[in-house]
Amino acid sequence: MPPSVHELVPTGHVAHFVRDTVREQLDLGAIFCAYDEERGCPPYHPTMMVALLLYAYSRGVYSLRWIAQACEERVDFMAVTAPNEIKGPNQTTNLGVRSSNLFGRAN
Repeated sequence: MPPSVHELVPTGHVAHFVRDTVREQLDLGAIFCAYDEERGCPPYHPTMMVALLLYAYSRGVYSLRWIAQACEERVDFMAVTAPNEIKGPNQTTNLGVRSSNLFGRAN
């Protein structure tokens, strides 16, 4: 069986730090309130999207297309979006999260 992307990214890498910090220490309750209604297609988990944007920004990747491309090509980005290891969000999904001002709601 092939290794998981978590095994391919070294222990102590900032990708693990950002993912774990967002999952375990940030209060994202205000963001979860925005996801309480039924939608046609299930959205990506808000925790994963926040971790992805924080990690991308910390690596100097700001373009939505570059973030989407990194989710498909870079193992460190795949480690942040896991368990969505097969295919991460595209730039349209990233735009929706960023334009809905989720970070402003978390304050």
